[in-house]
Amino acid sequence: MSIVDSEPSAYFMAGHAVGAWLEGLAVERVAVLSDESWIDVVEPDLPATGKIWREGDRAVAKSLIRALLFGPGARERYGWGCCGCDVETVGNYLGETVVWRACNLARRIESDRPLLPSLWTQVGQLVDRDDTWVAVTALAEALVERGELDGAEAETIVQDGLRTTRRQKI
Repeated sequence: MSIVDSEPSAYFMAGHAVGAWLEGLAVERVAVLSDESWIDVVEPDLPATGKIWREGDRAVAKSLIRALLFGPGARERYGWGCCGCDVETVGNYLGETVVWRACNLARRIESDRPLLPSLWTQVGQLVDRDDTWVAVTALAEALVERGELDGAEAETIVQDGLRTTRRQKI
């Protein structure tokens, strides 16, 4: 397989990886190749069906939703210069499996207000932060260059990107 030449896919996958890392989920591998892109994340145990009632499970599900939405958020910032917080943007990604998974999980969490708009707003704010964007960009560039990274390599790149931004602000 050859390395993909598509930066938008690299930013999409880098966004997922950074989002997973920020949400405390372990990334095992991330790849952007000419014929496929994927990320292997160790997902938390959640009830397989029905409503998610336990508060601990609800918090974990919200973290997973944010990590799923981070890819589309990064793709938006790459394409438009900012992620923005308009939940209508998510509609542009309804063809993506990750958005369907996020919608399904959000539906399973009982809430007195729509959950997806507030989680998308949180993701947008995180993606638009300078330190987060440096980490996403560094990981996307590494994916364009190398095509595939294991979790430890990806995490090192993300941590270096975050540290570099913090040092520059001091």
